[in-house]
Amino acid sequence: DSKNGSFSAKFHDLYYSSGSVWNMNGYAVVNISRLDTANKVKVISGTFNFTLLDETGTSKLKITKGRFDLAFL
Repeated sequence: DSKNGSFSAKFHDLYYSSGSVWNMNGYAVVNISRLDTANKVKVISGTFNFTLLDETGTSKLKITKGRFDLAFL
């Protein structure tokens, strides 16, 4: 969610959200390694990692080597 800096994920029918009360003391790391705005189609690339608890606070989702490559206008 770009308005409040939170993010969420669904994995095996469980929902994980950085905005939930269970994850208020958690952290996430996003590294932007490329931001190309010179061309008509712009590109942003990078890596991320985070650990979140599900909506019940009992199941943990840990992403350690996430990667993104997004093209936008």
